[in-house]
Amino acid sequence: MLAEELVLPVQLQRLTLDTRRVSPSVALVNRLPKLQHLSLCVRFRQQQPLLQLAQLPALQHLALHYTARPVVEAAVATAAAWRLLPQLCELVIEGGRSYYIDGVPTQRSWSAILAGAAAATSLTKLQLDARMRPGYNERADHENYSWDAPPRELAVCGSLTGLTRLKDLAITCDDGGTGKIRVILALGDARALTALTSLTRLHVWRAEHGVGPACIALACQLRQLQHLCLFDCGLQLVTAEGLACLDEIRCLTQLTHLDLRCNALTQQGLKQLTGLPRLQRLRWMEDDVDEEVHSWY
Repeated sequence: MLAEELVLPVQLQRLTLDTRRVSPSVALVNRLPKLQHLSLCVRFRQQQPLLQLAQLPALQHLALHYTARPVVEAAVATAAAWRLLPQLCELVIEGGRSYYIDGVPTQRSWSAILAGAAAATSLTKLQLDARMRPGYNERADHENYSWDAPPRELAVCGSLTGLTRLKDLAITCDDGGTGKIRVILALGDARALTALTSLTRLHVWRAEHGVGPACIALACQLRQLQHLCLFDCGLQLVTAEGLACLDEIRCLTQLTHLDLRCNALTQQGLKQLTGLPRLQRLRWMEDDVDEEVHSWY
């Protein structure tokens, strides 16, 4: 059957759709007057199809996933439309291994994506792949820029403070594989996340020194956290400052999942976490490393 001939039951209330073309996918959705929850894997580069979704009379929850090729092109082209979608609750930008095929985002394209996400104030869940082209030459193509150039230092969190409805935030700075496509969070950048007091889930992946100085402030302010992952974030939990951070984490009494791998956590530090009454899963061994970032969810 041709895609143009597809007809979906008009009584549908939930739908997950992978859009390989703009039409007929959006046309199909627009004929569902009772649709309340829509999850869309976006592959197109036009804003208008997304803007049409805002007109669905019953739509309450819109999830946009940019996880399949072409991730960067589709996200940059449609980022300006995100703020115009009041039903947009979930936004996932995850390049995965497609960056090795299609090219890594430049600083300009990443800035457009970050600005679009920061303006989408209805978001309750945001997953950001912060990786960027490591070379100094913005005009260099995928084959010619230097893979050996140092990673860029990036400020991400300060742009997200207006997303006061966020309950779930994940930021990855490293691909978890070769380590050649990565960024480093600017020193103390994570402190800005203290403004997001509704967070119940926070995952920051391989941020190096960008979280360390802010860890105590985060634990003090984000008391509703249930899931906390600070994998390889330079916390140095063996130091006096690190142990003070653990003291604050111990006060997060809602925690059920905690991941502190690759932060020099010792047996002494573990003893400080014994008072977490609801903790169900703790990951702390340095060699307990997932192969891919997708293991977050």
